[in-house]
Order: sequence, then C-alpha cells, then structure tokens
Amino acid sequence: MSLEVEIINGDKNALEKAYRLHFKKVYSVAKKYAGNGVDAEDVVQEVFIKLWKNRDKISVEISLEHQLFVISKNLVFNLLREKVNRQKLLSKFKVEKVNDAIQADDLSLDRLIKINKSVSRLPKKQQIIFKMYRFDGLTYDEIATSLNISKNTVSSHLNSAMSFLKKDCL
Repeated sequence: MSLEVEIINGDKNALEKAYRLHFKKVYSVAKKYAGNGVDAEDVVQEVFIKLWKNRDKISVEISLEHQLFVISKNLVFNLLREKVNRQKLLSKFKVEKVNDAIQADDLSLDRLIKINKSVSRLPKKQQIIFKMYRFDGLTYDEIATSLNISKNTVSSHLNSAMSFLKKDCL
C-alpha cells in the first residue's frame, strides 16, 4: 500500500513517515520563498497539518512530494500576501499616527509625562515588548523572533501592558 493511501486511511505513522521523508524538501522550498527559517518552520508545520486535515483529498495519481510542494507554495504565497498587507496597514497607521499627532495639539505635556511614567512602571519585559510594538512598529512575529519567545508570550505581555496603562493613565 502506498504512503498516500495509508495517510488517506488515517494512519498517523504514515504521516510521520511522510514528514521524515519530505521535511527537508518542504523546508527548503518554504525557506527559499519565505526568506527566513522561522517562517519556513511555520509553513512546514502548516503543510503537514493541512495534509492530514485534507487527507481525503489526497490524490494517489500524483506524487505525494508534488502535492506537498503545491501546498507549500500556496501557504508561502499566503504568508507573503499577509506580510505585504500588514506592511501596507502599518504604513497607513504610521501616516495616520503622524496626522493625529499634528492634530492633537491639545494633548498636554503633563499627559505625555504621565504616559511615559506609566510605561516606565511596567515590568522590564513588558516595557521592552511594548516599546518594540508601539514605538518601533514591529510585528508580534518580529518581536518573538528578536527576543526568542513565542508569539503568544508577546501577545500576553502586550495585553497586560495595555491593561495596566489604561488603568494607570485614566
């Protein structure tokens, strides 16, 4: 019985075997197009998750390697599209932020001082993550990669920081 048929039949060992056999090729394709190892690793994980979830759609007439390549290519394109859209939104946000700052002449120096003091009272890790996100404009992925932590940890720290700042500055 072919590996494709075993996966279609729900054999998790066959999926693991496919992973071991094709990991390097899928990773190299993902890294080539995604541009970095972190995104490539995420793509590889998604490829095999997608393969397993859609095992009923696997073709026995097309090689598993080719099917994995197609899934990889589509996921990388989606990732790149999301990055472009995120950059466009970030650029738009920065322009709006500048416009808002120009129009916000009534924002008093006292208020800015209070906000800065509040930020300085955050735990050190939250301060770093908050500044990277708000002031440097980095994404969760970029912060996670830079600090060698997970996106969920970044999210958790930002949520805690925002909650504290809202209470402290109101």
